[in-house]
Amino acid sequence: MGEHHVFVHLPIELLGLNLSITNFVVMLFVAAGLTFLFLVSAARAFRPTGEGRFPNLVEALLGFVQENVTDACMGHHHGAAWFPFVATVFFFILFGNLIGLIPVPGYFHAATSNLNVTAMMAVVVFVIVQAVAIKTHGPKYYLALLFPKSAPAILRYTLMP
Repeated sequence: MGEHHVFVHLPIELLGLNLSITNFVVMLFVAAGLTFLFLVSAARAFRPTGEGRFPNLVEALLGFVQENVTDACMGHHHGAAWFPFVATVFFFILFGNLIGLIPVPGYFHAATSNLNVTAMMAVVVFVIVQAVAIKTHGPKYYLALLFPKSAPAILRYTLMP
């Protein structure tokens, strides 16, 4: 395991925030680009007859994600609705991790090895899930789950949220 060397390609500071383009940001762009190209190429190569190695590989990977992630965790009905989002995140993480296997010491690191990336992905997924829950069940039901009436009032409005 080596050190992570940060190379700043383009220093950018905006309102006191460091938004510089570093080698980690470049790896994120590469992972996002690979995810996009992989899924678009798979969609274009798909044949109703089921021929071709690449479409079959993608179909097997998507079947893995559907069976072992979405359907296993959410059930078939809810998993089908979340499948495109989960599959996109899966492939982004996959390509982000595979980039770290490129043997160029000091520059190529797994895009997901940076805590900022994993934290931001967690925040984005959390916000999306909460927004969908509020949209699906309504704010009244959502708040009733956050502040159950069975809890004492002091806990309900201080420690529960």
